[in-house]
Amino acid sequence: MEAIQNVLVVTDSHMLPSAALGRAASLARLTGARLWLCLVAYEPVIAMADRSAHPSIYRLAQDEYMGERERWLEQRATSLREKGLKVHHEVIWSASMYEAIVAKAIEHRVDLVIKEISREHSRWRHTSADWKLIRYCPMPLMLVRPDAHSHTGCIAAAVDAFQDDGEGAAFNDSIVRTAKWLSKTCSSAQYVVSAFPWRHVPSANEARLNALLEQASRDHRQAFARLCDRLQIDATARYHLVGSEGPVLKKFVEERHVDLMVLGSHYHSLFSRLVIGSTAEELLAELPCDLLLVKPAGFMAELAQHLDLPALARRYCPAAPMA
Repeated sequence: MEAIQNVLVVTDSHMLPSAALGRAASLARLTGARLWLCLVAYEPVIAMADRSAHPSIYRLAQDEYMGERERWLEQRATSLREKGLKVHHEVIWSASMYEAIVAKAIEHRVDLVIKEISREHSRWRHTSADWKLIRYCPMPLMLVRPDAHSHTGCIAAAVDAFQDDGEGAAFNDSIVRTAKWLSKTCSSAQYVVSAFPWRHVPSANEARLNALLEQASRDHRQAFARLCDRLQIDATARYHLVGSEGPVLKKFVEERHVDLMVLGSHYHSLFSRLVIGSTAEELLAELPCDLLLVKPAGFMAELAQHLDLPALARRYCPAAPMA
């Protein structure tokens, strides 16, 4: 992310205030980016009427439901325009939020998608649609807490020091470059962190196993130092952690008052998630800060193997020219 020209903001379908909109407006004021406000609406009861009621009744109910949200979103957009921002808005009827957002993000060639994390019983939670957006969104995806400030005060980039050659090095570069650009744009402090995933494993030869883990931890620390040297990270901004990724990163975020963590996120099929898990998804449930998920180069080609992108374009962007 060298610059931001277009930002897609996922607004609340229940027409509630959104921290994501505040964050997007703050970035737009700093960068001059154009905002695309997108509200994906769907009401199952109305959808059932399409099959059980007269077509005119269904259309009337849908038009009233969508019209209320259109008026609400227009008010939000007008308020931002009056502050000098460039804003477009759109309400979409769809039972699949992530498909609609992916289609619109590709159509508008956005540089960033911003969405608020929902909150329930005093804990952050992600809905099924959120998880799908996390996995499928091809652009950097910023997930904002409901109580987040519009300004980001401290940013950290989490890198994989053991994967710093070839494609892995390019991915680490992208994560750190994104964090650097945001910290410069927002006048924020910035850290680079990597965690060695030390886990206690009971063994008959525990002393030997611990010696191997200690050597691996030293190797990881040296690899992290080489990565930071290569990316010209100041010594005071480097943090090498040891322990299970979730707990040690959570402690780091709390102690250093990190507002936003930049993470790399690969596509994982259901099978691969069950077998090897997804570090980014595990951290989403752990970290008490906003998150920015960055996809690797070539992700769009991978995405095309799992989603019918031309079909999505026809469904959600009928007026857009075909690539």
